[in-house]
Amino acid sequence: MKGDKVVAFCDRQCNVIAPFVAAPGNRNESEYTERLKRQQMREYGYTDHYLSDFEEDHLIPLEIGGAPTDPRNLWPEPHVAPGGWGSRRKDYLENLLRRLVCEGRVPLAEAQQAIARNWIAAYRMYHPHGGRR
Repeated sequence: MKGDKVVAFCDRQCNVIAPFVAAPGNRNESEYTERLKRQQMREYGYTDHYLSDFEEDHLIPLEIGGAPTDPRNLWPEPHVAPGGWGSRRKDYLENLLRRLVCEGRVPLAEAQQAIARNWIAAYRMYHPHGGRR
């Protein structure tokens, strides 16, 4: 809710603990995500129709409290994309943001907003080398 303070609770392995993420049955079911991925690939107009070339990814990752099955938080992300900005690089950012939140270096709401708004800009901002390889 607006005005509420969002607090991240982390376990010893620096995992953000969120009730809707940790609750049984809230992890993605492969049948659901595969069906959604097919539908979204059509909606996005992707010409590559090989499901294995994409990851049904969370806009706000589960690691920082993203909704696990909300279709507005899921999208077909290509593994390979122009400039190297594919799914594996975003996975790195997701883990980096989880660590930064758990260490108290970045507020949870800030991390969620940054990755949802523009994950490439967030990568460049939070990556220790500004995203340069």
